[in-house]
Amino acid sequence: MGGTPATARPASTLRARRRSLLLALSSALVVVVAVVAVSVAIDGRTSNQSPGSALPDAAAVVAVFHGLPQHGLDLGSPSAPTTLVEYLDLQCPWCGVFARDTFPTIVRRFVRPGRVRVEIRPLDFLGTDSARGREALFAAARRNRAFQFAALLYAHQGPENSGWLSAELIRAAAASVPGLNGVEVAAAGPSTEAARRIERHRAADGVTGVPTFFVKRRSDSGRGTMLVNPSETELATAISRS
Repeated sequence: MGGTPATARPASTLRARRRSLLLALSSALVVVVAVVAVSVAIDGRTSNQSPGSALPDAAAVVAVFHGLPQHGLDLGSPSAPTTLVEYLDLQCPWCGVFARDTFPTIVRRFVRPGRVRVEIRPLDFLGTDSARGREALFAAARRNRAFQFAALLYAHQGPENSGWLSAELIRAAAASVPGLNGVEVAAAGPSTEAARRIERHRAADGVTGVPTFFVKRRSDSGRGTMLVNPSETELATAISRS
């Protein structure tokens, strides 16, 4: 009679349960925040490199060109008997496939032994992102690092005009190449004369799409053998016959 109901609890017990509940909620919040932070960090590494950070695969990509002479948009010995000219657009998916799957083999088989000199002629066929990438490539060429820089952009290529060729990626790719300054390359202005010179070559060569290649003997005055998006075998055969 007059006792405490069976369902009631002493105030001290309720306070203890409240403290336990608050501690549990705090611990859960810490775990959620930590998981979100890790997820953001992982996503940042894969999709949006910070301006000063090196891309994770940079060393392997850059190593393809280690020790090879470069001058502007040219790669290889100036006295090589054969010249390989490539018209490209950094957004072109087939240019990307060539750069990733075939070009390292061409470099190993023909450029390193001094048989082939490569000249790239970048175009901006596919939109404003192509123009941004081309200006950055011209800036890298002024530091004789065009081929490493282009290879890194191709290694991270996305769909055409999807925004992948951003100023952030340009900064990260340039910062990953020894001898380049990411901020300087990303801020490069128009290279009007270089663009006009390439456009004159494009018109004279009748190039209407990319990737387009020309293989010719250094001593020849003509444009050489034209190949549009060739396979590795077709390109190697044309080089061997030149």
